[in-house]
Amino acid sequence: MAHNCKKCEDSGFVLVEIDGVFYSKPCSCQETERATKLLETSNVPEKYRNKCVLSRFIVPEDNPSLKEAYEIAKKYSEDYPVFEESKPNGLLFMGPCGVGKTHLAVGILNEIFFKKKSPAKFVELNELYREIRSTYGNADTTEYDLLYPFAEAELLVIDEIGCLSSQWSQEILHYLISHRYNKNLPTILTTNYLDDAQNGEPSLTERIGTRTRSRLYEMCRTVHMYGDDFRKRRKP
Repeated sequence: MAHNCKKCEDSGFVLVEIDGVFYSKPCSCQETERATKLLETSNVPEKYRNKCVLSRFIVPEDNPSLKEAYEIAKKYSEDYPVFEESKPNGLLFMGPCGVGKTHLAVGILNEIFFKKKSPAKFVELNELYREIRSTYGNADTTEYDLLYPFAEAELLVIDEIGCLSSQWSQEILHYLISHRYNKNLPTILTTNYLDDAQNGEPSLTERIGTRTRSRLYEMCRTVHMYGDDFRKRRKP
């Protein structure tokens, strides 16, 4: 019968010799299995899991903003979970659709899963809003049940903040951000909305509220990304 791992023959352990004495230690396949389980429980959508890795992020030579964003994401994943004192421990990727904000955010998670073996969570905000609405009138699941795992996650990626703008949606987001702000938990976010919005577009503050934006200034380093929509570029 063929073994999945030739090193340990699927036992999970290998023998190492140190000064003539043999010791057993976990096989490297166990680390890969742990990283895979972390990814599976992270809530990262299937379409992003293998696609959004930092090594696959293509940086156009004529786009310094994307090059800088990539370098920031790479350094964040390398340094995690150690952060410079008095500096933000989160990132806010800000820019138009299709410049790679989600790619970099999920790419950081993949690096942390497979190189640091640390847990993290991903939440697409519009999907979270939809799931919360489905709990209303449901005695088995509450709004708090859905929010708590994300509020308490060691590291959280919140995708597409500002996707919905209402008093209700702002309060949901404010709860998540305030909870993590008070506990100093690292948070990575993406948004299509800018602080200095132009051409009649709403600003990020208008979309998420003044209180939440204020906290994010302290929690996150803002990473501006500019460029064409890569989804359009891929079309023939």
